[in-house]
Amino acid sequence: MDDLLHYYRDFLEENWTVNEDTTCFTWFNGCDIQTAASFFGADPRSATPMTYSDARDEACAELQSSSRSNVVLFGTADTWNIAVEPYGWEGSDERVIKAIASDGDALSVLFTAEAIHRITYAHNGERLCVLRPLDERDRPMPQALEEHLDGLLLFGDVINSDWKASALALVQRFTGVRLDHEWLRHRHTRYLIQ
Repeated sequence: MDDLLHYYRDFLEENWTVNEDTTCFTWFNGCDIQTAASFFGADPRSATPMTYSDARDEACAELQSSSRSNVVLFGTADTWNIAVEPYGWEGSDERVIKAIASDGDALSVLFTAEAIHRITYAHNGERLCVLRPLDERDRPMPQALEEHLDGLLLFGDVINSDWKASALALVQRFTGVRLDHEWLRHRHTRYLIQ
């Protein structure tokens, strides 16, 4: 297993809430954060500086009265924007990912507590693929992803933790952005989905 997979296995083990709870990460570069927030259905007046931990706590409290969270945290890393939804999954929705990729790329990674995970990739307004655990590598991949798949454990009967680490490694290879503890600890902008 290469160093990138080791890094993300350790990252997931150390950030157990990302690893064990439903969490959706969406990287995008085709629109700004305010526009993306509108595609997520967020109230622009709800923008509040917050860390991932604070957003997760707020989302957890929201779950006491609702079946899903309405919290989405937006931030930047290099030339990419990142949306993180603790206990949410709007970023993996076809309508949302196509909209935020209308003039660029978007790559969403959804982890669920029930192990119903998926990677969704969209480019220039088109959803090009969805990868799920147990998928076989029996169909063509978009070239933009194909060149980053070597050595990743995304196809066939793969251990859950290896699939998750491989999903995040694929995103890093594609975007050049490493998701790290510092990003999670930094204050970003929390919005509430209406």
